[in-house]
Parts: sequence; structure tokens; C-alpha cells
Amino acid sequence: MSIKLSRNMTLPDDAVTWKMGLIGRTGKGKTNTAIVMAEQMIEAGSPVVILDPQGDWWGLRSKYEIAILGGDHGDIPLDPRAGETVADFVVAHRHPVLIDLFGMGEAEMVRFATDFARRLWKANREALHIFLDEADLFAPQSGAKGPKAQCLGAWQNVVRRGRSRGLGCTMITQRAAVLNKDLLTQADPLFVHGLSASRDLAAVDEYLDYYGIDRKERRGITAQISKLQVGECFVLSPGTLEIDPLKIAVSKRKSFDSSATPVAGKTRSGPRSLAKVDLSALEKQMATTIEDAKANDPKLLKDEIRELKKQLDKKTPVVDGKAIDRAVQSARKEVNKHWESQLKKLETSHGKLAGRLIAIAKLSQTNGEAAVEVFRPLAAKTYSVERLSRPRPAGKAELANDARIGGGALRMVQVLADRSPARFTESQWATLAKLKKSGGTWSTYKSRLLQAGLVARDGNYWVATEDGIEQFGDPRRAPQSAEEIREQWKGRLGSGPSRMIEALIEAPMTRGELAEATGLTATAGTFGTYLSRLRSNGLIENEGEYLHLVETLVD
Repeated sequence: MSIKLSRNMTLPDDAVTWKMGLIGRTGKGKTNTAIVMAEQMIEAGSPVVILDPQGDWWGLRSKYEIAILGGDHGDIPLDPRAGETVADFVVAHRHPVLIDLFGMGEAEMVRFATDFARRLWKANREALHIFLDEADLFAPQSGAKGPKAQCLGAWQNVVRRGRSRGLGCTMITQRAAVLNKDLLTQADPLFVHGLSASRDLAAVDEYLDYYGIDRKERRGITAQISKLQVGECFVLSPGTLEIDPLKIAVSKRKSFDSSATPVAGKTRSGPRSLAKVDLSALEKQMATTIEDAKANDPKLLKDEIRELKKQLDKKTPVVDGKAIDRAVQSARKEVNKHWESQLKKLETSHGKLAGRLIAIAKLSQTNGEAAVEVFRPLAAKTYSVERLSRPRPAGKAELANDARIGGGALRMVQVLADRSPARFTESQWATLAKLKKSGGTWSTYKSRLLQAGLVARDGNYWVATEDGIEQFGDPRRAPQSAEEIREQWKGRLGSGPSRMIEALIEAPMTRGELAEATGLTATAGTFGTYLSRLRSNGLIENEGEYLHLVETLVD
């Protein structure tokens, strides 16, 4: 079944996998054109999914069995963290779905759309058409940083490379000038309703120039576009349909016009009936996903910590004082047991050493009593329990026999001792200690630590010795969770590598995708330098053409 848009324009049924664009200012009929396309695809049995930030599309349910997620007319509510779950549902069920994002904040919409696009691109393998309304929100021409840059990268994958995975996309926007040009030029055909802003007309002119239309013809077309009436549009398809610019009057939608502008003094009537769709299974799956996300959401955890601190500031009795006392006493017992155990080991070692020294002294009597006098004081040396159990003052740890262990050298031994039994390459060690291993200072500090017996080499790795751990280690300083480990590395590596880490948390990426997500140029020297820093510190790995974070950095 073909897709008939007007008396003189019919698209073939394989347009479901095409990249199309639909632009026009408010009130000129672009939403009607998009909905006519969607209606005919649904009637042809082609699965469609619609991302609707404005809540304009729900009238489709007056005629078609389409699932509505979110918005005022949704079958089930929609959470910003459910993008991947909804994409899995779309791929598995091949059912028309309207995703109504109205009511979410812009950041929440971007988060949902990013997760949805990434999962859809990875999982889909059959024909599916996406209507991306207000496309400039998710794929802006400028100002794409952080989450918006990641969203842009995700939709560039869908639009540019989606056809091989069965994905087609119609991008809909009021402003051609603010939609990402790399994606606008991918749209063929491009449906242009009335435009008046010079920047938007210039964007259309640039589109026509991209396809080799001469300047005189371009001017004639843009002049006509500025005068188009409601429902009229130009079809520009120099590549896919290989036609000259064609003016058409698009048919009216069959379903209820839920996007119509309210008229003062008139009550807006709704559709007579709405089709019912059973989404109970999806609702349960989404609820589970959201609960898991909440349990691991850093923002929610921080909010919870902040609330607990407020309670403590108000001296609200949130804990049992007796329970705290019991816990403290138990901890003290454990600490005492630890020190007693360490002392016994030390005394045992000392006793063995003393015996050996005395034996050596006896064997060397032939060389006179002087040898005995040398070894006997050593054998008689004892260790003070008080000295062993006294904690070292924070930030003032020193070796009794080497006062030079301080500053950079102190940081070096603490890095290894705090994180024991973990091992680190010399590059990782230097980065964590905030030092450059290429300098003479690094070599000097390393020699001191080796001579003092505080660190040791283990193949290509470095570790703290038992003495280093005992004298300088404090595991409380070491990061515990994947998030804390990521923050530690980001604090050491600078903004460029940090942006790469943030982007790769979401999903593995190719070099090009990573560059787009971080706002960098893949061929630039700085991009390669940032990647090199991550590789030399063992933070990223390659899996084919994809880059991904090592397991310790992933939640």
C-alpha cells in the first residue's frame, strides 16, 4: 500500500525506512502532514513510533489502535529514565506507539530521547518509522554540550545509519535554521510548509544548494515558500524521488485534530471514542526499571544524604544512641584484637631474629668478644606496645629512619597503600599521585620509597609493601564505588578526558561518535591526546571499532 499525501503526491510503501524532513512555521499545516503520513503507514501495517514533546498527537487514538505512553491521555505514565525499556517494547511488539513527553522538563526529555535512540539503534532490525517532532530540541544546530551533545550523537546514528537497521525517521521542526544541518541535509524528501524568517529560508536555500540547484531557481522556490497557504507545501527530493520541486496541497487527517489551536469562546470537543490497548506488562517492566534506577541514582542518593544531614542539624533523634555506643565498643574491641595480633606476630619475628643473631655471635667468638657485644644489644631490643598502637597524626606520617618521606613521596606511597591490594602501572601511579613520571623528581621519590621498603615492583605493576600499608595506608581515603572511582580519575585527568569518560558511561562508541558526543573533532590532535591519556591509564579498551570503559568504572 502506498502513502498518498495529496492528489499529486504518493510515496512508495518503502518510505517507512526513508530519512525525511518536515518544516514550517506554526499554523501552516506541518503537523497535519506528519499525521497523514503516520495514518497511512499505520493503515499499511507498518509500525511507527512518535516522540511528541508538545502533546499534539493523541487524537490518532480516535481512529487507530495506538499505545499512548505519558502525557494527559496516556495509557500509562512515562518516566524520563524509561527510554531503554520503551525502546525494547517498541522493538519486541512492533505496535504503533505514541510517546507523549509533554509534562517533562527539557532535560528529562533529552535524557529519555537519548536512551531511547541508542537502544533502538542497537536493537532494531525490521522496518520501523520514527516521527521526531520538535526535532531541533534533540538535534540542535548549535549549543549542544553535555547531555544535549550525547542526544545529538544518538539521533545522528539513527538518521544517518539507521536504514541498514530498518529505521526511517521524519524530523519535524518549526525552524529549519536551528535544526542540525548535518541531519537536515540527510532529509530527502524535504517537505516545506510556509516560512517567513530569513534564517529559515536561508536554511532551505542551503539545502537546495547542497543538492546542486542553481541560484536563480533556489531564489524562485524560497520566494514561493514564503507565500504558501495553510496546508500547502513544497516537496524537495532531488535525490530519492529525483523530481523537480513540487507544490502540493496535503490531504486532511482522518483522525481527531488534537493539535488544533483553541478558539476563544468555544469549547473544544474531543474524539467520540478512543481505542484501548493493554499495556499492563510494559507498565510492570517500567516500574521495575524505575525502581532500579532510583536505587542507583546519584542525585537521589545525594538528596537522601542531604535530608539526613538536615535531620542531624535539627538534632532529630533518627538513630538509637545505645546502638551507637554498642557499635563503638564493638569497633574498639576489633581494633584492639587487630593490634594484639600484629604485636604477637612482631614479637614472634623478633624472637626468631634474636635467636639467629645470638647464634651468629657465638659462631664468631673466634674473632673475639667484640662480635658478641655487637649482636647482643640487637637481640635484646624490644618493641613498645604503646608505640605500636599510637595512631599517626593525619598528614604528618613519617618514617622513624627516613624523614624525607613527605610531600610528593608521601602521596605516592599513600596512593598504593590506601588501595591495597590493588596494583597500578607506573603511569596510573603517577596520575593518581598528581606527579609527572617523566621528571627527575618522580625518580627521586621512587628511589626513596624503594630504599625505605615501602613500595615494591610486581612485574609491570607497583604495590605497597606491608610496611607501607601499615604506616601510611588508610582505606577510608580510597574510592569505593564505580562513581567514586570515575570522579577520582576525572579529577586527575582534566576536562577533555573527563568528558570522554562521561560519554562512555552511557554506551560504547566509535571514535566518531565519541567526538560528536563530547563536542570534539576526531581528527584533531587534542582528541588523540585525550584518548592516549585514557589508554595509558588503563581506563578504556577497544572492542572492534568501539571504545568502552573498563569494568571498574562502570556501575
